[in-house]
Amino acid sequence: LGDECVRGLLGDVEEEAGAELWQCVSTLVVSDCQLTAPALRKFSTALSNSASHLPRLTVLECALNPGCEAEDWQDEVTMLRHGRPGLDVCWKAIGSDGNRQTPN
Repeated sequence: LGDECVRGLLGDVEEEAGAELWQCVSTLVVSDCQLTAPALRKFSTALSNSASHLPRLTVLECALNPGCEAEDWQDEVTMLRHGRPGLDVCWKAIGSDGNRQTPN
């Protein structure tokens, strides 16, 4: 799906027509979607800064995306968890050996 997924999701959440659909989402899995660090940062910032973005979201799984390998991704997850205390953020990166790392 790639970065367009995040742009489309955030656009739908902000538009009145798509907003109603996203009001009831409690679990969102965007794992292995080839999301880059900028896309994951944009998404996590939007979630942190606005409770109206996916207000019932309790689980976000964003594992195995290239953006999870960014040096600052752990800090981004910490900020997201702080901004949305009821949100369980699950992620894991792909190790340098090509194997999946332990979920965080």
